[in-house]
This record gives sequence, structure tokens and C-alpha cells, in this order.
Amino acid sequence: MGQKLQTQLGSDADTGAIPREQALATPAQVRAALNISERTLFRLTAHRGRRKPKLTFVKLGKLKRFEVATVLAFIEQQKVRAA
Repeated sequence: MGQKLQTQLGSDADTGAIPREQALATPAQVRAALNISERTLFRLTAHRGRRKPKLTFVKLGKLKRFEVATVLAFIEQQKVRAA
């Protein structure tokens, strides 16, 4: 899945001097990479009472953007390990 997310972002030339892990992905790119609905992404990023969101994001004005490294770390956290 991590490769799919990085593929969604395009080539290194597209991000210029910024490493891919520090690049920002749009909500549509994250939804496509994780194969989830808009509602599920909203739930993962919502503040619920005192709970922190499961998937953090960067606010740029009214836009949400996701750091690729954060999304990849989220994927790693969700993996189920064999006992």
C-alpha cells in the first residue's frame, strides 16, 4: 500500500527538492491509496471528545493535506501481527 500511495504522488521531479516522505497528499490521494470512503477518512481524522484523531493532517487554510510519512506510519500501526 505504501508504494501505491507514493505512486499516487507522482515522480520525484513532481515534488522538486522535497523528499517524498515529506510531501503532502490530498484527501483524494489518501482515500485512493487506502481504498476507503470519504466518510471513513473523515472518521479517521475527526476529533472525538478528548481523543486525538487516528490519522493526523496538516491544515493549509481550509484544505486538509496528509504527510506521506504519517500515512505510511498509520498503515504500519494497523498491521495485525501473528502471535
